[in-house]
Amino acid sequence: MIDGRGRKQDYNKSRELAELIYKTNNNSIFAIEILGFMYMNAQGVSCDWDRAKEFFELGVTKNSTICMLKLADILSEPGGTYKVDYEKAIQLYESVLTISTGVQSVHNIHNKSDKISAYLSLANAYSRGLGVNPDKDKMLEYYELAINEGSEEATYALGKLYYMGSDCFSKVKIDKDYEKARKLFESIPEKGATFLADIYYDGKGVEKDIRKAMYLYEQGILEKGYGFMDMSNLVNIYKKLGEQEVSKEHVLAFLNSVNELKRLRDIYGYSEEDIKVIQDCYKLKKENKILIELISALPGGKERLELIKGIESVINNNQDLKNIVIELPGGQDQLELVQKELADEEEKSKNDKCLIC
Repeated sequence: MIDGRGRKQDYNKSRELAELIYKTNNNSIFAIEILGFMYMNAQGVSCDWDRAKEFFELGVTKNSTICMLKLADILSEPGGTYKVDYEKAIQLYESVLTISTGVQSVHNIHNKSDKISAYLSLANAYSRGLGVNPDKDKMLEYYELAINEGSEEATYALGKLYYMGSDCFSKVKIDKDYEKARKLFESIPEKGATFLADIYYDGKGVEKDIRKAMYLYEQGILEKGYGFMDMSNLVNIYKKLGEQEVSKEHVLAFLNSVNELKRLRDIYGYSEEDIKVIQDCYKLKKENKILIELISALPGGKERLELIKGIESVINNNQDLKNIVIELPGGQDQLELVQKELADEEEKSKNDKCLIC
């Protein structure tokens, strides 16, 4: 179905059902919204924004706020034969905030999510001058309205504006205010972690606290990836604090978890050979843990684990664990699957690049 809940996702089946409902009742807002989504996102059909636009325009005549939002999104960027129309998009976003709530829809009409989407789009429009004159006060007003509805996205965006004063797309500037930025980021600690780390690392509006910055950099990097400066600052913190303040085991474990053991060159002066040994050790520990879990899941495996319990020479021996897996029913096939998954994971980690926040 369209969202796959409780069954296998099947866009073709969803499209067929939505088309059947629409043919039977062309006033069905449910069918109109679903078909518009499917043509917009190439779900069960070829991507066709002109066709999606037709369905969303029909939905707008029936006061569907979802169709208003999606039609406004379509009119805000090229994707078909129509002309971009920012002014019409603005009118649609504003309509979402004023329409009455008596229409049945696949989504709750005028719900919090719809309002937040409209607020964010209007804030963006007044920031960049899309269909309206750039207006700092209006931009801030709509961000605050979205934040009052519980939007973490708006909180992050406004916090970033107060931290940076503007962004490369904005046509309005606001005065930097690190205190306001900090309070906004502190209200969304996971999303705002790396900005908070920068604030405490540089002492922007607060007393410098590199230990707190270290914790926040680690949290932010694990949560959503990292930019070059995030990791560089974290490495500098490790170097400044030294092994007495932050254990080598902690540093090794964290860097391994984000595939950055190469940083050990800068922190401890490790050679390429040293780093390779550490990498291999972590890989072996991980594989051994998976092998023990696999043994436990196979028939008779728990009994075998009881026999080797406490015998470190076996528990930590990769080949011995593999031999036990192979001896158990179905073990050979399962071992091959595990080894393939580990190989694919390693290949992926080699190709992954850090995220620029």
